Amino acid sequence: MTIDDIQEVLAKSQDEQLNKFQKDITKALEKVQTLIDVGLVEDLQNPLEYDYKMQQYLNEAGYYKAVNNLVDNGFDVVYSNIADASAVGGIGVTFSQADLVTINSLKQLTFDKYNALANETIATLKSNLYKYSLSNYTAQDIANNMRQALSTSGLAKYSNTYALTAISDYTQSVIDYKSKDVDGVWIYVGISDSKTRPFCGCLLKQRKYYNDIEKNKIQNDPRRRWNCRHTMWKVLKEHAESDNYHEGSPTC
Repeated sequence: MTIDDIQEVLAKSQDEQLNKFQKDITKALEKVQTLIDVGLVEDLQNPLEYDYKMQQYLNEAGYYKAVNNLVDNGFDVVYSNIADASAVGGIGVTFSQADLVTINSLKQLTFDKYNALANETIATLKSNLYKYSLSNYTAQDIANNMRQALSTSGLAKYSNTYALTAISDYTQSVIDYKSKDVDGVWIYVGISDSKTRPFCGCLLKQRKYYNDIEKNKIQNDPRRRWNCRHTMWKVLKEHAESDNYHEGSPTC
């Protein structure tokens, strides 16, 4: 199995985790909307407690469960594939107990992002509900406005985008962490399809390997940073060359 083969397996695994998360999040947000509608009359009587009620709605709808499944289960699948892919690249990777502490810290960063996203949406909806409780809007008008607020919230717009970026960032962070003391070269890997940005497509076609300075330059290039599905991977130089990568600087 070549480096490209194992990267295809990793990309497929990541897509499976993302697709499951997207389905779970869509279902959860639909349930949240139903709960908001059902509880609207009662919640209008206690708008200052709406943050607590929204936390209940999100929990009952399965939003937090979907995030937990992504981070605890989805990330663990990626974690396992990283070890397999590193072995194909000639770098044996083992994870110690100390490593698990670091990896769990990386997971917590994702939890924190999703909690912040939820709290921001909750604060907006609470503010809207309080405003409506003092108005002469009809219940139907308020319900329509609350639906609109949820559908345009960060929770609805960015949950899926955060998931893709979180998996990509987690993958790169684990690779960087385990590769820091390894003598090797960096290659740019990942899927190439109609969604691939021109910058990423250019790097994939060039099939070059890079040193640490060039790797960091590519990794932080604004043309690929957000929502990118590609990874900088460290492999032994001979493995890169056997897979038809050649030494050079990025020219994209």
